[in-house]
Amino acid sequence: MEWWRRMVQKKARVSVTANESSKKEGNNPSMFEKFKEAMTKEFEMTDIGLMAFYLGIEVKQMEDGIFISQEGYAREILKKFKMENSQSIKTPVECGVKLSQFDEGKRIDPIFFKSLVGSLRYLTCTRPDILYAVGLVSRYMETPTVTHLKTAKRIMRYIKGTIDFGLFYSSSNNFKLVGYSDSDWAGDMDDIKSTTGFVFFIGDTAFTWMSKKQPIVTLSTCEAEYVAATSCVCHAIWLRNLLKEISLPQEEAIKICIDNKSAIALAKNPVFHDRSKHIDMRYHYIRECIERREIQVQYVKSQDQVADIFTKPLKIEDFIKMRSRRQKESATGCEGSWLAGSTTSTRPLIAENDRDIGSSREGSSGHFRSCENKGFARDAANRDIQGRIRPRPGFCEHRVTGRSLG
Repeated sequence: MEWWRRMVQKKARVSVTANESSKKEGNNPSMFEKFKEAMTKEFEMTDIGLMAFYLGIEVKQMEDGIFISQEGYAREILKKFKMENSQSIKTPVECGVKLSQFDEGKRIDPIFFKSLVGSLRYLTCTRPDILYAVGLVSRYMETPTVTHLKTAKRIMRYIKGTIDFGLFYSSSNNFKLVGYSDSDWAGDMDDIKSTTGFVFFIGDTAFTWMSKKQPIVTLSTCEAEYVAATSCVCHAIWLRNLLKEISLPQEEAIKICIDNKSAIALAKNPVFHDRSKHIDMRYHYIRECIERREIQVQYVKSQDQVADIFTKPLKIEDFIKMRSRRQKESATGCEGSWLAGSTTSTRPLIAENDRDIGSSREGSSGHFRSCENKGFARDAANRDIQGRIRPRPGFCEHRVTGRSLG
């Protein structure tokens, strides 16, 4: 750990820094070799070259960044559940769908359903667009019915049509942390609880996201948004401490973008009144963070709320718009987005074809990309059953975190 601290303090680019590591273009290249030598002496290890496959995640190194996807894994689960010839669909969840554990439909084998949902859950590592849908069906794994199975198969049909989508990460010198928080209200028919969704960006890169049902019943949309914002703030404080530990301190307050003005007013008002006195004390932690100027809550319009995709089923137009989000910094004042915090960027969240892949290095990363060409399909064809391909010189490792809890 001390060796790692010294390297970070000297601002060396080690294996986890994406593009620079793949080309060994850090500001202290000799540190690479010293680090590898020290690790080799301490542990039994081999330099196997540039990373191309890791735990089912395919890594494509390109000139303008790194594209990660689970295309091979997606094809495997489609084949496993006999959905490879199914008709594709544009959204993972039908707008307005309401599921219940007391559904009177025909019961199905829970083992089969759990296997299907578990396979989909791992796919959310590189597919945040299915995060809410997978979390929704995860709530009914104990006593699933045909209705629940149809909902899960709809997700598979959506994957069938977007099988080559993934996340693209390009290099950036902007390490400013920005979060987006959102919530539905009483979306669960059984316990009338709401769903929290949030996503965080460092600069223009989306690197952690969550969709989770709230532990309490809220009495209004304001309260639901307030509870979601507090969960987002707790994660933001943890990230703030983590970044400080690796010598990337956040000097300014972290912006949390919320689309409910009442929740923002409640977070900024330290006075308890009739409308908030029933809220559990732990959810007022957000007020303390605001007073210490560690957090800054900021209003964002609902049409610019990128976390909306994690909380509820959306219409086809809204879902595609959110998935291919283009944010104008002047519209919200926030720098994080699926695409970029700059009005100069022209890349969509989803690159529909290969022409988007090589365009406009100015812009951002952490958004969906389609990588049908650029040799990606050829690499996939050369893999064995486990997906291993021949390594290349150099080494690189990049981690993306994401989770969905039903």
